Amino acid sequence: MLNPTRTPRPRLTARIFLYGMADVFGLFCVAIGASWFAAGRAPFWPVSRVDRRSRRLHGGRRRGDAVGGVAHPA
Repeated sequence: MLNPTRTPRPRLTARIFLYGMADVFGLFCVAIGASWFAAGRAPFWPVSRVDRRSRRLHGGRRRGDAVGGVAHPA
């Protein structure tokens, strides 16, 4: 028996299914890219090389990291 207080559930159409698959694929690409960037193997983003060089020049510190126990303003 149908519940009269609840709206009926929409049907899964091909269009909705394709949008869902595109969304899952996009999230998968973002996750792979983020893990590659975090590992320092980002071939598509030269930012990774700039970040590694910056850390090497500044002794592994980033802007805003505490130096000598004093936090620098960002």
